[in-house]
Amino acid sequence: MKGNTQITTALLLAAVLVSVSCKGALNGFDLNRPLGWATCATVDAEPYELCGGGGGGSIVLKAEGKDDGKRIQEALNRFDVVILDGSAGEFVFERTVTVDSLSGKTLVGINGAVLRSRFVLTEQIRSLLQDTGNLPTNVGTGNVLSNGLKVGERREQVQRQILLDAFGDEKETYRFSGIFHVRQCDNFIVRNIAFEGPGAVDLGGDPLVRLSSCDHVWIDHCSFTDGIKCNICMSYDTDFVDVTWTLFQYSDKVVNHNYCCLMGSSDNNPNIGALKVTFANDIWGNNIRARVPMCRLGTVHILNNLYSCVGTRGINPRKDSRFLIEG
Repeated sequence: MKGNTQITTALLLAAVLVSVSCKGALNGFDLNRPLGWATCATVDAEPYELCGGGGGGSIVLKAEGKDDGKRIQEALNRFDVVILDGSAGEFVFERTVTVDSLSGKTLVGINGAVLRSRFVLTEQIRSLLQDTGNLPTNVGTGNVLSNGLKVGERREQVQRQILLDAFGDEKETYRFSGIFHVRQCDNFIVRNIAFEGPGAVDLGGDPLVRLSSCDHVWIDHCSFTDGIKCNICMSYDTDFVDVTWTLFQYSDKVVNHNYCCLMGSSDNNPNIGALKVTFANDIWGNNIRARVPMCRLGTVHILNNLYSCVGTRGINPRKDSRFLIEG
């Protein structure tokens, strides 16, 4: 996928720094612009110009091998366009970074940019958890952990307690090994970045990317691998999102809970007519078990997607959701 998503550096820089719209030529194989719900201002499809940072101020960052997440967070607060140059290696995140209340931003990768969590489910950790996969996941079957926190599901409780005993980390900081929590942002573009997490396990942890109360977001030519909870989550009040030309997958660093994309996490949320999301030209690949995607309270368009995963559940429309599936 890195080869498929890598873009010529000079061409990308020219498009990002000079073009004032999203239609700059970034890739020769597609239209290089959002094409679904993210282009709509209303449910009646009145047009919305989603251009992210456009021709605003920019910065180019290279990995330093420490906590690169904080540097990227600070750059997004200060600049309209943040370009992540992967030529110096992978960008390492000690824990999930919150991007809060920003409007008109573009985050784009060049030279095979990879954003990776520091924590990894090593073979040793996976061996500690290997006999826990068939424990109950029903709410109400859990109990209290040794750090005093109540867990609703038995499997999550047991797995979290095993790691508590192994690491002695009362705050369970490894649970927060996502990449971005994007909160209350609009007109936000993320392109050409590989997101890589620890591996999937039922710790109730952070996804690789969480969108909360956002609108008009475009994720394009990215890849999402090994989110500890899932790869992408969207809150029930997030709206007008496009995910295009993107790969979802899990490696062999999976214990369980390799559930890919969750939109709307509870039947108890009110239906406010949000969660209008388009998935176009995406690949749902290796080792995904479920949620390809799953959605409550939303209106989802799935266009020309390739499913090469083998799981127990496929596309999953839940409470008060509507799906149009084509191609």
